[in-house]
Amino acid sequence: MLYDNGQLLGLYAKAYRQFHDPEFSAVLTQTTHWLENEMKLPNGLYAAALDADSQTPSSAREEGGYYTWTAAELDALDLPERNLFDAFFDIGPYTAWEGKYILHRTQSAADFARAHGRTPEELAALQGKWQELLANARAARTATHPAPRRDDKALTLWNALLAMGWEEAHWAQPNLGYDQKALDLVRSMQEYLLVNGELQHQWTEAGSQGEAFLDDHAAFGLALMSAYRLSSERAFLEQAVQVARAIELEFERHADGPYYYYSRRETDEWQRHLEVEDHVIPSSNALVAQLFFDVYDQTAEGHFETLAHAMVNQIHSKVFRYGQSYSQWLLLALRQAYPHRELAVVGPEAKSALEALTARVYWPNTALCWTATESDLPIFEGRLSPGQTLYYLCQGRSCQMPTAELDTVLQQFLF
Repeated sequence: MLYDNGQLLGLYAKAYRQFHDPEFSAVLTQTTHWLENEMKLPNGLYAAALDADSQTPSSAREEGGYYTWTAAELDALDLPERNLFDAFFDIGPYTAWEGKYILHRTQSAADFARAHGRTPEELAALQGKWQELLANARAARTATHPAPRRDDKALTLWNALLAMGWEEAHWAQPNLGYDQKALDLVRSMQEYLLVNGELQHQWTEAGSQGEAFLDDHAAFGLALMSAYRLSSERAFLEQAVQVARAIELEFERHADGPYYYYSRRETDEWQRHLEVEDHVIPSSNALVAQLFFDVYDQTAEGHFETLAHAMVNQIHSKVFRYGQSYSQWLLLALRQAYPHRELAVVGPEAKSALEALTARVYWPNTALCWTATESDLPIFEGRLSPGQTLYYLCQGRSCQMPTAELDTVLQQFLF
């Protein structure tokens, strides 16, 4: 599912910034490779999903059939150090699933190498050989194990989640081009998912279609905010603000809390639906609250902050009673419970200076922004010094002394 992989990018990126574990970096690389080779559509959008079922010699539609291996298939591969391969991928007499093996790990590569007396480099070399043999075998068996069918519709919400994931990946590893992938995707969304300025729910070969729901609007706005933070192009921010205002106009609000899922144009009683619980995707209203907070961070329009706080406060009692169903709201509640900071970087090397910081540490609850040119946005106004790049660490629009030194701003954050 595209939504799984888009969100996993963001999760692993944050984990990499916190722990600098090379395995987390590998997940970013491998997931991106899979997305671009398997899911990317010719117009730059990304397909929704691959079918769970596929044809195998024993069934016309077998769940997971494309990805599983029989013992005989593995035996035929002449895998180097087969005993180590079996241990690494949990291959044993009692670990088969319906007679086939799902290659998976029960330990990190570092722990496995240590337990089996190998260096990480030796294990990595073996992994490379195993993966090459498996990939070649997969390619050779396409006649009996054709690839799963792809659902080629491009959903607005899911593509937006992917753009947001690539933004996070960029701040973790700034030199690998994740920012360009996010920007390219957002521009494709602008081109193919807007019709006469109206956001659509999806794109198919028949074109853009379907009135966008509340989560489509909120996620698109958040993707635009990602594009703004990556590029500092004011047009992305202005469009995100337009989306936030459109939500207020087009969607009815329940008392002082959440918005209805369908627009005001839908008047049937069954369409007066409130979605507040987070599941595999954050709820539409949690996304709206996040968008309002993000817009406020960059524009200082207090109206949006007030709305977001009201929405979180309305959900407060539910969050702490049923936390598993309100994970995104919990993140927003943490913003209220702990100091929220803004980090503004200004000057000719602003973006690279910000990247140097984000690649080094993970600062939760901190809004990022940068500009290399004059800006009248409150966070930047009057702060550009010719020829100098400065960090401004702020809380509640009150900023510490600007500094050009990375180590100094790190110390400011700690204290």
